[in-house]
Amino acid sequence: MISHLSRAEQSGNPEGEIMNSEIIPKQGGIAPFNQNEIPLKTENSGADEKEIAALENRFHFKMPQDLKEFYKKHNGVAFTSGVRLERESCQLRYFHSIGRQYQRYVTTIDQLLKWQEMDGFIPMYYIPFCSDEADDFYYVCVDETGYGKIYYIFSEFLDDFLAAPERHGFIANSFTEFLKMINYFK
Repeated sequence: MISHLSRAEQSGNPEGEIMNSEIIPKQGGIAPFNQNEIPLKTENSGADEKEIAALENRFHFKMPQDLKEFYKKHNGVAFTSGVRLERESCQLRYFHSIGRQYQRYVTTIDQLLKWQEMDGFIPMYYIPFCSDEADDFYYVCVDETGYGKIYYIFSEFLDDFLAAPERHGFIANSFTEFLKMINYFK
């Protein structure tokens, strides 16, 4: 995980905003992603303010602005094979949608948070948004101390993560930084 941080720090503008030209594919089509020619398929039209507000109100959090802007354009993304943060990491599968389920077997963030709330294992200030081929998740932190930071929780090492999240799961300082880390390995 340390290599993620050093690569992210080198990417520049870690606090920056998402640029529209970097992330907007044609609706329902395959398009370059983040200037790295990463194929993705946008599954839904963007989430509207009501859907985002309903999620925030139901689970009592404020979504970071860069993540909110992304979801206004892409409410559910499926990646093709080969999309990863690093060559040796698991392949990314989905950015999960808000409110509307676009495929029967791909859960929404709302559903994931309901299960998280019922289980009580992962604190509710970690919001799942992306999953990989191992069915582990990337989370955005929405508490005061880590607001906007991205973490990866490998389910088999949940106790390690909960004891020291910065050491056992930190990925990026922001969602924008996370997007810049995504690569396509053919």
